[in-house]
Amino acid sequence: MKKINTLSLGFTFAGCFLGAGFVSGQEIWQFFGAFGMMGIFGVVLTFALHFLFGIILIKLIHNTNITEMDKLVVWKEIPWLRTLVGAVTTFFMFSILVIMSAGAGALLNRMFGIPVFIGCSLFCLLVAITSMGGVDGMVSALSKLVPFMIAGAVVIGVISLYHGDFNVAYKPVNDNPLLRNWVFSAFTYASHNLFCTIGILAPIAMQIDKKTILTGIGSGSGQMLLIAVCVLFGVFANINVADTELPMLELAYDVNSVFGVIYAVLLLFGMFGTSLSSIVGVVEFGERKSELFKRHKKLLIVVLCIIGCICSLFGFGDLISIVYPISGYFGFAAILSVTVHYFISRYKKNKKI
Repeated sequence: MKKINTLSLGFTFAGCFLGAGFVSGQEIWQFFGAFGMMGIFGVVLTFALHFLFGIILIKLIHNTNITEMDKLVVWKEIPWLRTLVGAVTTFFMFSILVIMSAGAGALLNRMFGIPVFIGCSLFCLLVAITSMGGVDGMVSALSKLVPFMIAGAVVIGVISLYHGDFNVAYKPVNDNPLLRNWVFSAFTYASHNLFCTIGILAPIAMQIDKKTILTGIGSGSGQMLLIAVCVLFGVFANINVADTELPMLELAYDVNSVFGVIYAVLLLFGMFGTSLSSIVGVVEFGERKSELFKRHKKLLIVVLCIIGCICSLFGFGDLISIVYPISGYFGFAAILSVTVHYFISRYKKNKKI
């Protein structure tokens, strides 16, 4: 695999998270919009956490040469705990495919009236075919798709803010018992994202030049922060779209139908990129753990995508409101463990020197 430069690292890091939930505004609104203007502080905090942990994770891999997510989280030889961590992480990475597939089904139904199940099936088929290319294909795809997603989200957010009626005093009601306040919500959202990212970044970390870690992760975190702020302000200014499945898509259609179609395509890019990175992460982990999975990689991908398609029928918004917070709880423990592992690796490295 080729070395990953600063630009590619930034786009790949951001692309891991810029799926349907993020770019559509569904995730940002559920986690931060419910806290009114205080949600802005939550957005800033969550992407500061993305920045810090992204650097810690990649430096840990460089220090230890460990590229298996279960060993990164559990640094001691505790087989049953490593197995548990690997299973839980794989499950939540797989859940991303399910949620993105649900979003694709809702989007295609909104645009063309295609039945949700057929839309989900077509989407999962495309993910399955592309994921056969492995890590190289993932990095290449995200490097090409992410710039368009960033541009689209920023443009629609700014236009919607300009044409909307922004009300600073508006206080939405937080009815999700899993998200109590904006600080807790920021940590939960960051934990969910970063928990799943361990398995995605681990296979590519050794191809990242040490000199590009800070700038690359900083670039990716900055891109996500920019989009999140534009999304949040855009929906605040047009509160009537807050309860829709895909708020930013509705804002784009409110500008005009051309913007709506363009943004719908960008959303599909986001869903596709995030699903691709998640499935590649799951398959890479499976190949490292089992010769059977390694020999039947293509069959594994097909089976995962079929199961993901079936599970996606539970609904896009409902899946986000339940799966993401629960994943965040597990993720908090995982990123705390990885952070401790990082400082242990630094201590051992300095001791050797």
